Amino acid sequence: MTVKIVDARTGKVNKEELPPNMKLVNFSYTDENGAIYGGDFVFKRLTIGDIRRMAVRRAQLNGSFPENVIDEDVAYMNIMLGHLEVATVKAPDWWKPDDLYDPQIVLNLYKEVLAFEASFRRALQKRPAAAPQSGEEQPVNQPGADQAVVGQEVPTPADA
Repeated sequence: MTVKIVDARTGKVNKEELPPNMKLVNFSYTDENGAIYGGDFVFKRLTIGDIRRMAVRRAQLNGSFPENVIDEDVAYMNIMLGHLEVATVKAPDWWKPDDLYDPQIVLNLYKEVLAFEASFRRALQKRPAAAPQSGEEQPVNQPGADQAVVGQEVPTPADA
């Protein structure tokens, strides 16, 4: 089996070449002034370490103030930006959030990342339960089945 290693941070990326923990999004948005923002973004599924980094970045963006003392819109923008900073593997050259005027661009990209992350949770929910191994007892799902052994003697190792 041949394994192809793809560096999604550079060059043109094909959707088929990405590992399952990454997603290519072809983004296009036209703002109210007619400016078009478009290009390919590659997002990754966050690891536990990434989730920690995201929380730290969010606190930094909040100036280390609790979110309940910051303007609600600013706090939400910091949540989105912190998440996008960690999840984004590749972005077009124009992606400099501090230089943008339209927050809808950030919101639309954030929704893409959340939808991608939700796809992993849906996949886990659809996965069938593991079949019992031979020799394992299978659970009985009948009402009162747990009462069927009441009153029976269980042999001790000496009686066996």
